Amino acid sequence: MPAVSFYLSQEILDVVRAKAKAEKIPVSRIISERVKQYLGRMESMDARGSLNVLWRRGR
Repeated sequence: MPAVSFYLSQEILDVVRAKAKAEKIPVSRIISERVKQYLGRMESMDARGSLNVLWRRGR
């Protein structure tokens, strides 16, 4: 996987690190999984928005 750099507030980073340590998984896995969840939600919202447009047209 390619590396990506970004900034997190110290507070958020501390929480993510603590979760990673407690679950014995890499910080990158937590971040990657949350990004995937976010993108899935956005796709779902886009699909619902498209369905709403189609539904309104059929009225």
